[in-house]
Formats: sequence, C-alpha cells, structure tokens
Amino acid sequence: MGLVAALGFVFAGVGHAQDTTGTIRGTVVVKGTTVPLEYSTVSVTALGIDRFTDASGAFTLARIPRGRVTLRARHIGYSPTELTLTLRAGETQTVRVELSRFAVRLSALRVQSYPACTQPGPPPRSKDSSAAAIFDQLRLNAEQFKLLTQQYPFRSAVARTRSLRRRDGGFHVESIDTLGLSSNAQWQYEEGSIVKHVAVIGSNTGNWVFRIPSLEHFADPRFLANHCFYVAGLEDADGPRLLRIDFRAAARLTQPDVDGSMYLDPTTYQIRRSVLTLSRRPPEVLGLESMTVTTLFTEILPSISVIGSVSSLSFYDPNVPLGSELVARTEEQMLLRVQFLKGKPGERPSN
Repeated sequence: MGLVAALGFVFAGVGHAQDTTGTIRGTVVVKGTTVPLEYSTVSVTALGIDRFTDASGAFTLARIPRGRVTLRARHIGYSPTELTLTLRAGETQTVRVELSRFAVRLSALRVQSYPACTQPGPPPRSKDSSAAAIFDQLRLNAEQFKLLTQQYPFRSAVARTRSLRRRDGGFHVESIDTLGLSSNAQWQYEEGSIVKHVAVIGSNTGNWVFRIPSLEHFADPRFLANHCFYVAGLEDADGPRLLRIDFRAAARLTQPDVDGSMYLDPTTYQIRRSVLTLSRRPPEVLGLESMTVTTLFTEILPSISVIGSVSSLSFYDPNVPLGSELVARTEEQMLLRVQFLKGKPGERPSN
C-alpha cells in the first residue's frame, strides 16, 4: 500500500505541473521617435540571455522565469538603458525601449603625450568622463562582435597574397590563395601569447606568427587588464576623419605584446579601422625590426561589422644575413564573402 500511495503522489505532481515562465516582446527605438534601431542587442544578464533585435528593432524573449527581470538594451552610437519588469507566470509583456543618441564634445578631448602604462585598464571615469564614455562605445563594438561570433557563427572566404622585398629592390609574390576562416575559431588572450611558434609540415624550424587581436578581445577583461587606453581625438586616417583611441601594453610585460590604435566613426561610433604593432621585438625572430597590421572593417548588416581586409608589413634588419636577403614581408587578406551557419542576426539561431 505504501508503494501504491507513493506512485499516486508522483503521478499527481506531474499531472498538475505548471509553467512558471513568461515572455517579453518589444521594440528598440530612437528616444522620442518611432524610428526602430535595427540589430540592437537586448539582454537579461542574470539569465545569460543576449540577443540581437531584427531589422525592425523587434525582439522576443521566451521562457523567462517569473518575478523581477532587468532588461538591458544597447546599440552602438547610443547610450545603453535598463528596464526593470515584474513578469507573471504565463504572461506576455510588451515593452518599448527608447535609446538616446550618444553625445560627447569631441573638441573638449585633451590630447597629450602618454606616460608608461603602469596603471592598465579603461580610462578612469573620475579623471576624464568624455574619454571613458568614448571607450564604452569601443567596448560596445567589441561586445557586439563577440555576440555575433558566439550566437551567429559564420565562415569567411578570404583572398590572401604573400609577398617579399629583397635588398636589391626586387619584389617577389610568394603565394596567392583563398582561405576559409571560421568566426568562432578565436584564440584566448593571455600575457605572452601574442607571438607564438607554430609547427609547419615539412619544416624543421616552423614559423613564428603574430596573433592579431580581434575586435572581441577589447571586451576581454584579461586584455583590458594589460593595456592602457587613451582617446587621441580626430584624425584624417587615409579617408574620412575618424576618432582615434590608442592603447599601449603594460610596462610590466616582459614578453612582446601589442600597441595600437582603434578608429571609430565620430558620428555613428561604428568601428572602421585598427592599426596594431608589436610592443617590443621578439628576440626569437631573427632580424625582425617591426611589424604593423592594419585592419579595415566592413558592415555586412546595418551597424554590424566584420573584418573586410587585413594588411601586414614586417621589416627586417638589412645587416642580419637572411637566406633570401629579405628586407620586408607583406601579407594582404581581402574578404570575398560571408556565410552564416546558424541564421543571421535577428533570426532565431538553428541548432
């Protein structure tokens, strides 16, 4: 009898199970208007939920546990905002989220020489609120790119050309090929991880490679903790005037790391360009004097950017004897096409 009673209790519990979740539907718009902000991001951080809106700024977040929920909305070029909702079981709440245009007086930025990076991290808000706010826009770009690669992975077809320049002035194209790159094949930044030795089939020595930080590394706490950031003002960067943010590797780092500049559109605050250099010469790479990598970003959807081209230029000490009498080496990469593997932003990712 005890067994029968126990089974009866279990079946009764299953039969009366109730859904304790609700749904949030909404639209992200420009404050004070009905203009939708396409491909914004909305998140419930406490639940690990982070999504893009669709092309009309609309979103649906289903199966949200009942109770108090904090909804955060972001869009590059706008100030983030949060809404606190109380969601009941079985309820669908409809919300309208308004974002204000980000505004800062660029003429008030103070450009100065940079000291050694002894206190790495983002610009302190207490010292320069304008610089801190602009850095927040760079971080928004990084967070968006990270969300894109994690939830909407894609493959890129990239045309690559490798060339070298000799001491006698000769120029030689070493190879031309096409690469297939996966967006989620990102390396993790750590101290001393920028220059890495990789094995090469058929070679006894292998190659040393410069692991180029991607945009998403600027949302990585480890990267931020090892670099100082400075807003350098507006600059004519081989085209339209852009807003430059410089960064320098921490002075305490003894291994080669990366210095550089990130360039944002001063109207939309969308990432447009980056220029990266090695913070110091790696002694393991024979004769290398300097290396510069320039990246141009392109929009594949409104406000959503990916790498459009990469150009690297390495110079070598002419006094160091090299087998090919090498003076410089170049590599050019150009994006040909992008193929999303689990749906595009704004769509529900497929499994």
